[in-house]
Amino acid sequence: MPTPPSTRDRLIAAAEVLFAERGVEAASLRDITGQAGTNLAAVNYHFGSKEGLLRAVLEARLHPINARRLELLEAIEASRLMTVERLLEAFICPTVDPELAPGEHFLQLMVRVHHAGDEVTTEVLGEIFGPVASRYLTALTKVLPSIPPGRVLQRMQFVIGAMIHSLFTKGPSKCPLSDRLPAAPNVVVDDEAYLQEFVAFCAAGLRHE
Repeated sequence: MPTPPSTRDRLIAAAEVLFAERGVEAASLRDITGQAGTNLAAVNYHFGSKEGLLRAVLEARLHPINARRLELLEAIEASRLMTVERLLEAFICPTVDPELAPGEHFLQLMVRVHHAGDEVTTEVLGEIFGPVASRYLTALTKVLPSIPPGRVLQRMQFVIGAMIHSLFTKGPSKCPLSDRLPAAPNVVVDDEAYLQEFVAFCAAGLRHE
């Protein structure tokens, strides 16, 4: 018999859904605790505040993805066969791994927090992504010696934005232009083919002189 989720896990799950559907500011702690079947004291005990709860939601999904990214990066560095494509695959692949891939609610939340750009979410995302981003930026600047590091960083921000958007809108059923584009039936939806298509697109952008 499976172990029932802990109070902490129930709060994280409820917060992920409500933060995604309503936005962090609009989702009240009362509604979150009601959905989790607990009380406000539990939020204070486990997270300290709504900001702490948001951090826990982001960490619960992103830490496993980032850990896998670092494993793949270290394997590439050890092989000494670094290319832009291999680095992009290592960075993007965990987001489509069935065991790690974030669900639709989390992707919706990521869109919201990236657009919010407030001090709290910016700080939290910086702490979560910073070490991984730094490692990948170092590797990419090595394989793109003719591109200034600042520009590589800016282009990786483009990649991350495109990645979040493409994951959230993946598949012709979610593309608002599908019924207007003659080529829409040929949209790639198979995970492997989709990854390769996206990597090729991003690699071309990173290499652009």
